[in-house]
Amino acid sequence: MKKSLENRQNRNTTAAEKFEEMNLNPIPEKDMPKWARAGSQAHRRATRKKRVELRRRGLPMIIWKDGKVCEVPA
Repeated sequence: MKKSLENRQNRNTTAAEKFEEMNLNPIPEKDMPKWARAGSQAHRRATRKKRVELRRRGLPMIIWKDGKVCEVPA
């Protein structure tokens, strides 16, 4: 039992270390494959439409920013 707990803690530590090492910078669209570029453009188009709709209704936009849920004016 004690050994499995140590193994679990070691796994979590290495996973956290790996996450810190990850490069989370966005990829420019010009460097994306065609299928990824299409998805990125569709996401941007949907966001733009949603922002217009929320602005027309006078509602805030709910987003995820810096690990938190935030309300921003649309």
